[in-house]
Amino acid sequence: MKHTFMALCLALAAHTALAQRTYDIKNSLVIRNHDCTLTRLCAVMPVPESNIYQDIEQFSTTDGELCRAANNDNMYLRTVRTAGLPAPGDSLVIAERFSATLYPMRIDMSQFTTIYPYDTTTELYRRYTADLGKDISTTHPDIVKIAGMLWKKAKGNVLEYARLCYEYVPRNFRYINPGFHNIPDIMSAGGGDCGNLSAVFVSLLRCKGVPSRIVATVRPDGSYHAWADFYLERYGWVPVDVTMEHDRPDGDYFGYCAGDGIVMSFDLCSEISYDGTTPFKTDILQGYFYWYWFSAGSKISASHRVSNRLTAMATALEVYEATEEHVSVGWEKVVQASGYRLSVSNQNHTVFTCDVDADCTSYIFHGLRKDKPYEIAVTPLRRVDNIVTEMIPRLVTIRI
Repeated sequence: MKHTFMALCLALAAHTALAQRTYDIKNSLVIRNHDCTLTRLCAVMPVPESNIYQDIEQFSTTDGELCRAANNDNMYLRTVRTAGLPAPGDSLVIAERFSATLYPMRIDMSQFTTIYPYDTTTELYRRYTADLGKDISTTHPDIVKIAGMLWKKAKGNVLEYARLCYEYVPRNFRYINPGFHNIPDIMSAGGGDCGNLSAVFVSLLRCKGVPSRIVATVRPDGSYHAWADFYLERYGWVPVDVTMEHDRPDGDYFGYCAGDGIVMSFDLCSEISYDGTTPFKTDILQGYFYWYWFSAGSKISASHRVSNRLTAMATALEVYEATEEHVSVGWEKVVQASGYRLSVSNQNHTVFTCDVDADCTSYIFHGLRKDKPYEIAVTPLRRVDNIVTEMIPRLVTIRI
């Protein structure tokens, strides 16, 4: 005899996590001239590009030219003006507009069954194991000491060493002193902000020849965040967010990216030119820089503004039918998904799991028992380089 299900509808409302979000973004630098007679103005802003964390489309600017840093692949917008300068009391707005689709990422480390030795002849290896002086240091005495201790504990296993560094940094360094600080200052203070703690993590990895980098982002709400990546040979880049351990200490953020930040640049110390001829080394290419020349007055100020409009998001998992014989669920196809991982659990015990291909948007589960609550999860999978990553699952709880 067939019995119609009763779904716990509150669960649908409670689990509206998204597989990805797409935004229309306006990223602006506002330069205010308070009382100066300007003769020249230069400004630099980072330019986001598509990468493993995001798709960037429909990019446009109000003015300026697109350039690349001399020492890495970071792109920036350079604006040079000797005419059309803001008069005293006026402002100049330099803006970038683009569409950004952001992808959350969680990586199951069990897929790395073999850890391959690094090809030390590649540009990637050279660039991302380099000592950057005080900003990312492989020679600071404290970095060398900590790295030696953790490397010995990991017995030379790169993946285990990276995890030990991830665990060590938030346990031994506090979240303090927001702003850019170098490694000696961070070590002396016993902490720093998200970029500073990520710099300690990267320094520890580079100290032992593990390619790693800072990921500098701006969120759609205009706030800043940074995490780190490390590279596994033949696999790709693995995100690590050491700062999240301070915010939510019960979670695991090794192989994790929240998917809430627009990546503006990778690594520190980008070598740029603000006028096409004069070199300038940035600390972190994340917000903006500006220079000005004047013949009278004394005061100019600048601010960074980000406005966003959410244009697309994945919908929640939908239960089509549930009876004593089967439960049928469906979902919308997820952008960039290479497949989906389905699971059914009862009281935190997994009773069924399987993977389906990217074209599948529904599934029928059989054999669920009457009068038991089940949580059904559909997790979009996304292949990044040679790594299978999981996006945020969509969940629903039912009782047959």
